[in-house]
Amino acid sequence: MALRAAASPAPYNGAMSSHPSPLIITADFVLPMAAPGIVKGAIAWEHNRIMAMGPADDVLPRYSGAIVRHYPHHVILPALVNTHTHLELSYLTNRIAPPGDFGQWAAACMRAAPPPEQLISIVSKSAQWGATMCQTSGVLAVGDVSRHYTVTRPILERAGLQGVGFAEVMAIGGRRSSLREQLQRLCAPADADLINIKSGVSPHAPYTVEGPALRDTVEMARARHMPICMHVAELAEESEFLANISGMLAGPWRPDHALLDAAIPRGAHGPIQWAKQFGLLDAGVPVVLAHVNYATDADLDLLAAAPDVSVAYCPRTRSYFGHDDHSRHRWRDMLARGINVAIGTDSVASNPDLSVLRELRHIMKLFPESDPQLLLKMATVNGARALGLPSFAGTLQIGGPAEMAVFALPERPFRSVASACRALIRRAPPPDTVYLTRPVTPSAH
Repeated sequence: MALRAAASPAPYNGAMSSHPSPLIITADFVLPMAAPGIVKGAIAWEHNRIMAMGPADDVLPRYSGAIVRHYPHHVILPALVNTHTHLELSYLTNRIAPPGDFGQWAAACMRAAPPPEQLISIVSKSAQWGATMCQTSGVLAVGDVSRHYTVTRPILERAGLQGVGFAEVMAIGGRRSSLREQLQRLCAPADADLINIKSGVSPHAPYTVEGPALRDTVEMARARHMPICMHVAELAEESEFLANISGMLAGPWRPDHALLDAAIPRGAHGPIQWAKQFGLLDAGVPVVLAHVNYATDADLDLLAAAPDVSVAYCPRTRSYFGHDDHSRHRWRDMLARGINVAIGTDSVASNPDLSVLRELRHIMKLFPESDPQLLLKMATVNGARALGLPSFAGTLQIGGPAEMAVFALPERPFRSVASACRALIRRAPPPDTVYLTRPVTPSAH
């Protein structure tokens, strides 16, 4: 895969450059996502901004002095969005076997954690490797959850990514008193020099953040206009845990097992109702609910009434944990109710790679009747909306940034945009070229 600066006709070498002439690329299909697909399309841009887009026969004559790159048997998409991932865990690639249950998986991840003296070095290399895996799959925007966010956010910025770096927070039982310190650290101006990676907060999950701690975290995020991400309804066992602080999620695999106490508020109606009770669905900032594998009709009604809330569906991780053996994800019901659903990969601790297109391919295997153009929206414009990114993100628009990925199609004719999209998803290749508008600088780690 070639990584290129959008304004430069030369292969990208890690520094931005510009060219006085416009640059045009053509392909069999251009998919703006904010408008209908274009057959035999072309995009012209200069100084990183798209100047024209449409049929190649219309665009090319308008820029006779332009540098032109032709991509026959290809499709051009906006750069993809990975709405939910944990790039700092990239050191776990191929190291965690499929679990018997979530507790066994979590224990295996903890056993594989780096020793303290190597932690920052390994986290830094993992975040860099994760950023590279994203870019080589056509992703330039991420919602990344990290415990070591002061290390990972600058690495993602230097890699040329945009998105949100969510700082993970845990506070439950005997550890509830640590919340104030965690939130104070989050409010420090450590990210003042970052431009493209926004600061967010991630109260981890209903079994690691008790209700009052969630409410305090939401209030802080609202006051500071910080996006929020939380794992909610990922596991069927969350309801039992919230109701009785019991079951697998309260098991001895937890390092804080002995600290779970009677002061943890109970919630009898499941994690979505619990999230509503403690303010998460009314935060007034972009909120990403990661997974939502288990949801009732009443839960979906609550989500549909929360316009700032999106769901990050992580298809292959869901299958890895066996949830598809018990029920089907309700992403189609969510979309039908107006809930914004986007695509995430989770981490390589539960996924073989970070390819968003391969997530779509997995969906198509589970739901063969899926509309391929709708799936691609979930991997682009829906993800950008979920993360609260600028309106141009996840789309190709005149006046918007020239950030896009070019993917090869099978060398045969396609009768429609839809048939080309279906072939692309079924093949799920890495991109031949990714164009980006932000500078990439070497990592300091």
